[in-house]
Amino acid sequence: MHTLKEQFEKTDGVVFPGKTFMDELLKPVFYDQKEHLFDAMFHIHKAHTTMLAEQGILTDDEAAKILEALPR
Repeated sequence: MHTLKEQFEKTDGVVFPGKTFMDELLKPVFYDQKEHLFDAMFHIHKAHTTMLAEQGILTDDEAAKILEALPR
């Protein structure tokens, strides 16, 4: 006879995040946020990269490579 814990671990796994947590929370939130924030996140990445270069944290070459990789 299997315990409830063993049954749960068999279907959900023993590591975090488990299947239920992934399917019921993480995936829906990810896809919802992706739909609504996708473009805004790239604007944020561009602004952050520019700020890091202006502060001397990134070289101009490093910043240019990052900005080239981002969608226009």
